[in-house]
Amino acid sequence: PKNLNKVMLVNSGSEASDLATRIAKIVTGKPGMAVLEWSYHGNTQNGINISSYKFDRKGGKGAQDWVLRLPLPKAYNGRLKTAEDYFIEAKNMIEDFESKGTALAGFIAEPISGCGGQVPLMEGYLKLLVPYLQQKGILVIIDEVQTGFGRLGKWFWGFEMHGVVPDIVVLGKPIANGHPMGAVVTTDAI
Repeated sequence: PKNLNKVMLVNSGSEASDLATRIAKIVTGKPGMAVLEWSYHGNTQNGINISSYKFDRKGGKGAQDWVLRLPLPKAYNGRLKTAEDYFIEAKNMIEDFESKGTALAGFIAEPISGCGGQVPLMEGYLKLLVPYLQQKGILVIIDEVQTGFGRLGKWFWGFEMHGVVPDIVVLGKPIANGHPMGAVVTTDAI
C-alpha cells in the first residue's frame, strides 16, 4: 500500500522485529506489546520476549509483565467458533490489561502462525481487531518474515489476505535471496 513507504534495512527478521517494536514504543510512548499465542518473532532477547512459542515452552520463563498474550484465533479447530468471538475476547483482554496500568504500544502478529503449526488466522479476525487497535493508538505490526513475498498464492503479502493495512511490516528471509537482510516498512508519520 502507498502509505507504507519508508523502509529501513536491517540484518535479519529478528532485528526487524526488534526495530519494529522499539519504534512502536518510542512513537507511542507506551511500554506494552500484545502478541498472539504460539507467535514467533525472532531469536534475540526482545524476539523471545514477544514470542509465545519461546516463552511458553520448555525452558521459557512465561510472558514478561509488559506482554499481553492473546489467544490464537485458529481458522480450523479453534476453541471459539467465530472471528467476532475471538475479537470480543481480545478486546476484553486488552482493556483488562491496560486497566491494570500497562498501556500497549503495539500488537505484533503473523498472518499465518508459522511456528504455531502453519495455522491461518480466522477470516475476519484482523478485519475487526486492526481498526479497534488503531483507534486506540496501538500500532499494528504484521510479521511477514515467513509469509510475505508471494508465498501465499494470490496474495503478495499476508496482511492482504485479511483485508487490512498495518502500521508497520516486518520482512526477512527472502528479501535478499539468501543474504542476511531484513526490513521494517512503515509510514511517513511513524
